[in-house]
Amino acid sequence: MDDSSTSSSRPPLSVRDQHHNHHHHHTEQNGNNTLQNRGWRRLIRNASPQLFTITMGSGIAALLFTQFPYPATWLYRLSIACFALHVILVLLLSLLSLLRYTLYPSLWTTMLHHPTESLYLGAFPVSLLSLSNLLASLCAGPWGRWAAYTAWGLWMLGSVLAVATTAHIPLLHFPSPSTAPSTPRPPPLSTVTPAHLLPAIAAIVAANTAAPIASALPPSPNHSHATSTIIAGYVLWGIGVPTSLLLLTLYFARLLLHGRLPSGAQAVIAFITIGPLNMGASGIVQLGSVAVTVFPPTTTGTGTGTGTGKSLDANTLQAVGILVALVLWGWGLVWLWWAVGNVSREALRSRRSSPQNVHLDDDDENDDDVDDGGPSGNSGRVHFNMTYWASIFPLGTLALSSGRLAQSPLLPGGMAFFRVVCAAISALVWLVFVGVGGWSIWDLWERGGRGVFVSAVVADLEGRERESEVDSERDFEGGGAGEEGNGNGKREGQGEGETETEEEARTLTNEESHEMRMRRKKGE
Repeated sequence: MDDSSTSSSRPPLSVRDQHHNHHHHHTEQNGNNTLQNRGWRRLIRNASPQLFTITMGSGIAALLFTQFPYPATWLYRLSIACFALHVILVLLLSLLSLLRYTLYPSLWTTMLHHPTESLYLGAFPVSLLSLSNLLASLCAGPWGRWAAYTAWGLWMLGSVLAVATTAHIPLLHFPSPSTAPSTPRPPPLSTVTPAHLLPAIAAIVAANTAAPIASALPPSPNHSHATSTIIAGYVLWGIGVPTSLLLLTLYFARLLLHGRLPSGAQAVIAFITIGPLNMGASGIVQLGSVAVTVFPPTTTGTGTGTGTGKSLDANTLQAVGILVALVLWGWGLVWLWWAVGNVSREALRSRRSSPQNVHLDDDDENDDDVDDGGPSGNSGRVHFNMTYWASIFPLGTLALSSGRLAQSPLLPGGMAFFRVVCAAISALVWLVFVGVGGWSIWDLWERGGRGVFVSAVVADLEGRERESEVDSERDFEGGGAGEEGNGNGKREGQGEGETETEEEARTLTNEESHEMRMRRKKGE
């Protein structure tokens, strides 16, 4: 007998058998999803670029130790310790990211086109550039030429990545005219957030790092290496700062037209707005200061070619840089005021809200693993969220720019003021860094890193998978119910035994549907 006759003679599956096969298929699917969401696989799969905001914070904290206006031996030792911590974190997070895109290569393309997670790609070159800055500032002197050239190479790599993120990441978010959306989308202006500044900040940090790199480089004929580095720094400054100002204008227009400042746990990302302004101020001051020492002699103006004339052009750059830095520093105060006001408003609103108004998960009000970025749990306890790291780097740039202005010889009257501001903000940054770092460790220990290792891309993919499962289950239950109804109509006059079989199948269907709902609830 051939296969066709065998298949034709095979009796059709009963309703119970169909539900059993459907149940077995979904059990295998849920088993695979559960495996991906447990242990080290969950950590690697959720190792998003947002993790590098941690190294942005550690890098700026270490830099503030190196330029504290009131130096001390214990501060130098702390700067070495923070530098070592920064190196370890950069290597560890880079390894996690490499494993993520090696084990789950499809996440790379999905992440690049994600409206929020792709913006944090700029955090990696910022972390790399902070590493090169610290290497040049702390190690080039004691360790010699190889440390300086290593820092120079890291700066080149970080600068290339910074320009790539600054230029290309916004391009990925431009609406494509060739693909008309099938569903209504919100206006693009209403989706602009402070996080859109992160790709542009990378280029500004590259410009800011060019000055200490040029100072640390060994002497070369006509200071060619240092001079080319300073010129590249000005170009990088021109790439990053105007782009940031354009994005700040768009964000301000969004606030005027659509309102809705960041709320809840997202309120702290408003501090990102002061980052490009203050980092731009620090960068242009440093570039002008180092240009005076490395630019070759000129015969312009009063110069005679013996070295006295070299200061004219460099001093012009330095004076213009101080003026631009003061303007950016003052504008940053406005955005700082708005950010502090936004966070204060959210804190007051959260305190006034009663525990009964706290948002809970609809499926399980006692589930302590829910992390919606805001309060959770019956006690109203706030879980850790990665956005809290967003306040460290911007505040650090304010201290950094204040310290650079305090060191400028062109501002003798304002040196004491900027020195005090630098010291106060630096102390605040260190306190916030220790507090948020301790909270992150607590989240890793107590909650398995559900607040640290979180990925918007993975959350969206899992949400679509759950919706697909629910739709498939509903379609199958509807088809099974229709077949069962037809069978009942055909066998209306048959014996009692067949009626009991149909009842048993319906009971099994209800039990399996309940089991599927419970499994989905646990998966969420």
